[in-house]
Amino acid sequence: MTTRREFLATFSVGAALASVGGCATAGAPGPASPIALDEFMRLSELLTGVADLDRETGRVYLAGLSPETARELASLSERAGLRSPAKPRSLDDLGASGAIDSEPVRTAAVTELLIRWYSGTYETAGGPQVATWVGALGWSALGFTKAPGVCGGAGYWADAP
Repeated sequence: MTTRREFLATFSVGAALASVGGCATAGAPGPASPIALDEFMRLSELLTGVADLDRETGRVYLAGLSPETARELASLSERAGLRSPAKPRSLDDLGASGAIDSEPVRTAAVTELLIRWYSGTYETAGGPQVATWVGALGWSALGFTKAPGVCGGAGYWADAP
């Protein structure tokens, strides 16, 4: 059983290597249809381990994908079975499907999907943009703090982390 931490560590290394060495996907064949919002959201839930992600934030992230990344995520969705009745229900199911075996797919999944959800930002032609500040998943991963500007309640700072 792969833990989410192991998954992120493994594919973060792959993403870093791909960014150094380059990763050409422009000529790669893709699925017939682009990834839909429902597929993007389900894939996001599987990769982040968080159910009920905000659809409006997901819509912003999906709209901001490059054509190459959208194609890779659509390929991942198709290969993982998100377009079939027997959809993967966990990160282990996703890994067992072989859908994340391709370096361009792993890079797209890590750099373009996970980083967006955990940082709350996405890239545009004009530079990075914030889609959500308080809703960034990185804050929930840090159990000892909250997003600046979010009240922790009465006595919050009196309690040890």
